[in-house]
Amino acid sequence: MPQRTSDVMVHIGRPLGAGERERLEVALSINPGIRAVRGSPRAAQLLLIDFDPGVISALGVLRSFHALGLEARLVGM
Repeated sequence: MPQRTSDVMVHIGRPLGAGERERLEVALSINPGIRAVRGSPRAAQLLLIDFDPGVISALGVLRSFHALGLEARLVGM
């Protein structure tokens, strides 16, 4: 059975340095259902998250940011 995948764009409340952003990507990618975390070098406060909606919801993805102490909001799906 093929794996389902959805994308959500998340805006982080403050700019992150390269090292901090890399640590965030690793911390998020270990969550069940989150398949990939990608950022844009031109938009430091935006991340595109690929996730399995059968395992985690878009709101669950957002809560993962909050659990790490970051202010974040969904900006696109």
